[in-house]
Amino acid sequence: MLTTGQFTTSWADEGQHTVKVVLYDQNDAVVDNQQWTVNVADVPAEFDVSEIYFQNAAKGETVQTSFIVKNTGNEDITDVTAELLNVNSDYNAQVITATPFDLSGGEQKTVQLQITVPNDEVSDKHSIGTLKFSGNNDLVTKEADINLETESLLTIDNIDYDDIKLDKDFDVTVNIKNDYTEDMRNVKVKVKLLDGSHTIDDDSKEESRIRDGDDKDFDFTFDLSNENLDQEEYTIQVTVEGTADDSEHTYFESTKEETVQVDRKNHQVLIRNVDVTPNLLQCSTNRQFSVDVDIANVGESNEDNVDIRVSNDDLKLDLERSDIQLDDYSGSDNDYSTTFNYQLTDAVEGDKYPLTVQVYRNGDLQDEQEVTIDVADCLSTGTDKGSVDLGSGLNADLQNKLNEYVKARQQSTVQGSFRESDAYTVLLGILVVLAFVAVLLTVAVLIVKKR
Repeated sequence: MLTTGQFTTSWADEGQHTVKVVLYDQNDAVVDNQQWTVNVADVPAEFDVSEIYFQNAAKGETVQTSFIVKNTGNEDITDVTAELLNVNSDYNAQVITATPFDLSGGEQKTVQLQITVPNDEVSDKHSIGTLKFSGNNDLVTKEADINLETESLLTIDNIDYDDIKLDKDFDVTVNIKNDYTEDMRNVKVKVKLLDGSHTIDDDSKEESRIRDGDDKDFDFTFDLSNENLDQEEYTIQVTVEGTADDSEHTYFESTKEETVQVDRKNHQVLIRNVDVTPNLLQCSTNRQFSVDVDIANVGESNEDNVDIRVSNDDLKLDLERSDIQLDDYSGSDNDYSTTFNYQLTDAVEGDKYPLTVQVYRNGDLQDEQEVTIDVADCLSTGTDKGSVDLGSGLNADLQNKLNEYVKARQQSTVQGSFRESDAYTVLLGILVVLAFVAVLLTVAVLIVKKR
């Protein structure tokens, strides 16, 4: 039977040391023995500093924290000093532990640091500078960050959401609570959906006031239909900030993160985008347009029988792309783009027409979107509307000129009977012209209709 044993030992001096192992049986008779030579090297003096962390510090208060400074080497470190670097004077930072001090090999010491927390300090954990330790005439040095996290009385009490569904909007409700004895003003809540350090989407909302002791819900909706969500989970990051209605206008901020899962189906193909070009068909475009469609497989399975259809009964539009193959959501060929081109006939009247875009998998509808194309009326179609519009324009021009002339004559100082004046003769002539134009327009309309 093989038995394994472990032994631990140490040496104070460097150099060669012999290790001998003797194996005895149950009668204390020597069964075997082995020995090895171990070279012990000197370990130079070196500082190790534990985290310097002011946690949940009250704003406006003077606070202290303790941490460990250790000599991890065999050699002594003498005349150890501590120096504050890049620490703003607003913190009034001080090393409370007396310096200099010595550390023999392997020795450690508890050190205390004191700061005053400004009223406008941010709440999240952050560095406010560094503390540098030096010894042995600066031959041994070590720098450590000074971290501060203040107590926030504007808290993120709850984040409510469901798993991400790739064919629906993603809704998030954040409950913010004011635990302070004063009202909070200018409260701003920001929500980010993160993929690692990359922001997929974000939104923010504001509230002018949350009274002391009260809480408020903030609702957010994210449209992720055009996002390539190829991970199993993502991070929701919520940040809230606000200013207290106290004499110091104390600033509070909190951040909270949670992980949200993706509700991914075995089979799911979605329409990512649909564009119609142009979306307004003028008479000069020959009534030609195109429909660009982008689809993506967001399911866990490969697909080899996907169809795209574009249709409208009034336009007699029925276009299709079939037998499309797509990799699963994590594959390199999991999306597809295509363009449908179509020309309307002259018989199509001006109106707004909805185009239905659908994607099918093995004959089953997967997704559907609707876009609208606007078709303008054209004079060349011979519609009554075009002819009447032309006549109305001419009549309006003549009527405006008549009104201007009458107004000018009314301002004159000529006295006498209206029928005996020059104005009467001019007006009579204009009315004759208008009647003649109206007859011509009527004849034109009748001719066009007969065609």
